[in-house]
Amino acid sequence: IQAKGLSSAQELIRNRDFNGAYGGPIKKDTLWFYSSYRVWGVDQTIPNAFYNADPTNRTYKPDLNRQVVDDNLIKSALLRLTYRKGPHKLAAYVDSIVKFRGHEGSANTLEEAYGKRLPKNYYTSSAKYTGTLTNRLLVESGLSIEQNSYSTQDPEETLIPGSIARTEITGVAGGAPAGGIWSANATPRLLRMPNIAYSWLTSVSYVTGSHSFKTGLTYGWGRIKRQQSLVGDLVQRYSQGKPNSVIVYNTPTISEVDNNYDIGVFAQDSWKLNRLTLNPGVRFDAFNSYYPAQTSPAGRFVPAR
Repeated sequence: IQAKGLSSAQELIRNRDFNGAYGGPIKKDTLWFYSSYRVWGVDQTIPNAFYNADPTNRTYKPDLNRQVVDDNLIKSALLRLTYRKGPHKLAAYVDSIVKFRGHEGSANTLEEAYGKRLPKNYYTSSAKYTGTLTNRLLVESGLSIEQNSYSTQDPEETLIPGSIARTEITGVAGGAPAGGIWSANATPRLLRMPNIAYSWLTSVSYVTGSHSFKTGLTYGWGRIKRQQSLVGDLVQRYSQGKPNSVIVYNTPTISEVDNNYDIGVFAQDSWKLNRLTLNPGVRFDAFNSYYPAQTSPAGRFVPAR
């Protein structure tokens, strides 16, 4: 592999995982809590990835003594509450996650061309009600919410002025992230809405010794919105140090997809007659998703549209 050009292999630098949990009753026989906090991450070197030996960024010479490390850290804080009073029970939780990744990309790339995933708050949460109204009747209803927004570094703040993404057909990439700068709810001047999904479920069950019936409704809705930009709106391609070609892009681009509804209505029954069991059921599903009217600002090669 070294004869084929591998200068440095992947090496594990650090693997850590710290976590703790604590819980108990807030009010005896009525209200309980559970909480946990976790920090974990794995840092490892990236094969054939080095810092640029030229601090002016005018040449692309790997510094073989400074290998790039894929460094990352995830933090998660969770809180769960459970309330019970007579036949009624309510449980809710939220899990808040912050993720950082210092060098996001592939091998054979100079350090300056890696994306940097900035710390952003993700979260998942849910709340559910359960009511045992009689010894035969059960009611359940719940809502869950998941928010997932992220961003990679803003080139205007982190890159050397004049940097353009550069790839060497027979060597390494440098200059700026060739994959572009991605964000969701990351750049206030362009985006203000995160990626978010909602899901709601409610059902009623009636159970006897030989008969059980259940009917309910599921309903989901949400949004995905993201932006991609590229430094200079192009990638320069070189062959053994000589200009070869360029790839031009229509960046910056902004796209949004909305999910109006993902709905399901169902009813199912079960009858037991001696050794015979009948399980009839019916379900209706409908899904509606669309692209709303949207715009993207002007780039180097395209007008605002």
